[in-house]
Amino acid sequence: MNFILLLLASALFASAALASRRQKVCLEGIVDPPCMDILDAQRAIYQYRSRCREYGCHNGLCWSYCSFGKQWCYTSLASYSQSYQYVECDTRDDCSGCWLCAGSCTV
Repeated sequence: MNFILLLLASALFASAALASRRQKVCLEGIVDPPCMDILDAQRAIYQYRSRCREYGCHNGLCWSYCSFGKQWCYTSLASYSQSYQYVECDTRDDCSGCWLCAGSCTV
């Protein structure tokens, strides 16, 4: 997944020099709204990648550390946190540290 984002970011940055501000790109499943001006898309990709954390698979659900301390949460593919839409997994490879928390962080 990170490789795909890196390729997408490279293509966007390379084309930004030639693109007008009105040109639109769509990043469905990464940002909301999914379609935006190319320069806004570059910023969104940076913000998306910078929120990635350590992650894993535990008891059949994907998890990642929260933004603060060593607390953790089960993750979701939803575009907003606290969706309670948990992602099932068999191994760590089924998960990503870039996904948002599906519920609250542990205490």
